[in-house]
Amino acid sequence: MAGESLTVDHLSVVFQARGGNHAAVRDASFEVGSRRMVGLVGESGSGKTATGLALLGLHDPSTTTIGGSARFGETELLGLPPQAANRLRGSIVGMIFQDPMTALNPLLTIGTQVSETIRIHEGLDRRNARERAIEILARVGLPDPAGRYRRYPHELSGGLRQRAMIAAAIACRPRLLVADEPTTALDLTIQAQILTLLRTLCVDEGMSVLLITHDLGVVGAVCDDVVSMYAGEVVEIGPTKEVLDRPRHPYTARLMASRPRIDGWDERLDVIPGRVPSASSSPTGCLFRPRCRQAREVCEETQELVTLSAGRRVRCIRAVEPDQVSFGAAAVAP
Repeated sequence: MAGESLTVDHLSVVFQARGGNHAAVRDASFEVGSRRMVGLVGESGSGKTATGLALLGLHDPSTTTIGGSARFGETELLGLPPQAANRLRGSIVGMIFQDPMTALNPLLTIGTQVSETIRIHEGLDRRNARERAIEILARVGLPDPAGRYRRYPHELSGGLRQRAMIAAAIACRPRLLVADEPTTALDLTIQAQILTLLRTLCVDEGMSVLLITHDLGVVGAVCDDVVSMYAGEVVEIGPTKEVLDRPRHPYTARLMASRPRIDGWDERLDVIPGRVPSASSSPTGCLFRPRCRQAREVCEETQELVTLSAGRRVRCIRAVEPDQVSFGAAAVAP
């Protein structure tokens, strides 16, 4: 249905372990509008993949507690019974996983894994499903798609497996696509082709795309909006150009300052000291406080995600003060 969007409201993902409960995602709220690509960015351990898996109900319910809400159109994605979740995956919501070697079934051919989704959700016979699958394999840039249709995952390179997994994810034209590092194993030429394809699906076919990535360059090239996550919390949200040109949270600013530039051969890259806190040992108040150069006493208090303007939200008390200082490149330079 045209005009559907994803609304994530106070999402939490808590893993249960012998040592206690560990919160991987904390009170995350954001939106992915119809025909829009949203980049979910942050360091490893920030909760990006845990968020994506929660949207498709792929966490083990015996060891994971999911809270909050995630609605796509009129459908609540969280807490669905197994049969309802299976009907949803592939047809309404699709996912490109980060590691194609573990996501693809080693006992089935590439063609079987792509055509199976088509047969289940669209009811095509074996022949028509095969023709559709070969067409989709060609669309994602797989050389000799008819030949690769009969190959097993171990017979393909990492990049070809990645493209095959993307084909399986978009085979039934899902209306919401969660793409977890979809271009990691691809060379730059194929990466550009895949990103162009995702953008085309988004704009021309009304697909909503949540792009999980470390690559801020990719976000700047194809995403409409950015959601910055740190230690399981959403710390900044806004239109891509606004966030990348003038970040309002110090963490987002440090991410921007630490990325290499094509014209910065003699430039010293910024480094964020320390590491993302574990889910079991988070600091009080602002979670970024121990690594933040602008931290002060007030940062020991709990920080709320506040609205700065239409579509722009940030979890930092300094960003909403009258004497707020810039967190741009000049402010974070080493």
